[in-house]
Amino acid sequence: MRSSLRDKSILKGLFFVTLVATAFSLISCAQTREFQNERYEKIDGEWYKVADSDQKFRIIENTLTVKYLEDATESGIKDQETRLDLTLLRKSAAGWYDYEIPEGTDVFKKAEDLMKSGIVAKVEIPTGGVYTGSE
Repeated sequence: MRSSLRDKSILKGLFFVTLVATAFSLISCAQTREFQNERYEKIDGEWYKVADSDQKFRIIENTLTVKYLEDATESGIKDQETRLDLTLLRKSAAGWYDYEIPEGTDVFKKAEDLMKSGIVAKVEIPTGGVYTGSE
């Protein structure tokens, strides 16, 4: 009888440890990334930029915005677009380029690859905004 109680106690202890370990692993599975001193969090399969106020802005999938260095040449930019599989969506008068990247591409890896290229000044991961105006 005493051995049976001890066995049950051990089993309860193991169950509790397993439960705590499982809960901890589920919590730690929440994905977060950092890029250029900005924090991003994956929630329900969607990436969000987390503002200092903890407000979250959903990133616009498959899109990156790039500002090239002033001495970047058009041929260097075109070579990079080809090498990194970037499709130009538009170029602003201020010199920012919006690119579409292939579906399923890790946007953070692609942004890091752009920053390593040597001709990029800044990469932005675009996000949707929130209307804050008054009526």
